[in-house]
Amino acid sequence: MHLPLVLFDYDGVLINTFLPAWQSNHDIGIAVTQDEYRQWFMGNIYASVKEKHGQTQMADIAQRYMTAYRRRTQELGVHPAMSYLIRELSKKYLLCIVSSGSESIIKTQLLNSHLLDCFTDIFGYETDTSKVRKIKSALEMYHVGREKSVFVTDTLGDITEAHQVGIHTIAVTWGFHSEEVLREGKPESIVQTPQELQEKIESLF
Repeated sequence: MHLPLVLFDYDGVLINTFLPAWQSNHDIGIAVTQDEYRQWFMGNIYASVKEKHGQTQMADIAQRYMTAYRRRTQELGVHPAMSYLIRELSKKYLLCIVSSGSESIIKTQLLNSHLLDCFTDIFGYETDTSKVRKIKSALEMYHVGREKSVFVTDTLGDITEAHQVGIHTIAVTWGFHSEEVLREGKPESIVQTPQELQEKIESLF
């Protein structure tokens, strides 16, 4: 029997990166307010960038953004409470990252936080810009059914993409979107603390 699969979004869930992520846009000449930036995550972030700047500019913008983001976040690490949670969950479940961010940046930050060995894989920007396709790839790779999988996220767009695949969803309130916005996506659960998150995951499986 295959272990249940717990998929984690990264920015906002495991690491507090809203401000440096927002500031990285200004570093590359994209003026956006914090509220406008949060709006980009109401759907798929790359679809939002494509709609605003066009397909031809999207790859260049993403590359320049990742460079700025790497510089601003190189000293950041996973919050201690989440680090403890990840270590505990890794004893019982398969853990993967499904993120819009750079796999190399995520690997570096997880290594700095001594958590890289807790995750079996990282599906980031280099793999695909669609989280629907990345989630499906994870399910196929580890031969886990939808009923044995959950996506933990902090944005409405991620909840929508997870619903398209048909897996469980848990939203956390300490990330990019407020609880009010998260409720629009109708996740199965909304949690306020890492401890509550652990309890919800364990109640699913």
